[in-house]
Amino acid sequence: MRARLALLAVPLLACLASGQEGAVEKATFVRMDDGVRLNTSVFVPDGPKPPNGWPAIVFVHGLGGSKASAPAQRAASRGYVGLAYTARGQGDSLRLRRK
Repeated sequence: MRARLALLAVPLLACLASGQEGAVEKATFVRMDDGVRLNTSVFVPDGPKPPNGWPAIVFVHGLGGSKASAPAQRAASRGYVGLAYTARGQGDSLRLRRK
């Protein structure tokens, strides 16, 4: 199974390696059930939506990173919706108390 995933990831990463044009960004916060707000950016390909919509990729940054380090914009320029978020307690992802 791991080998199959690796074989699928290589062409995808090569596809995302170049280009950052052709994407529209929507930055927002998403509130989780426990009150945590995650800072998110959704990049949508610029142009007409295909009949069945675009495939999507969720990008998760490494420890100490942020959504800015994810290649979500490059994914959108290649025909994918790219969602990137900053993990809990990092960057602009805040903890809010429930009332």
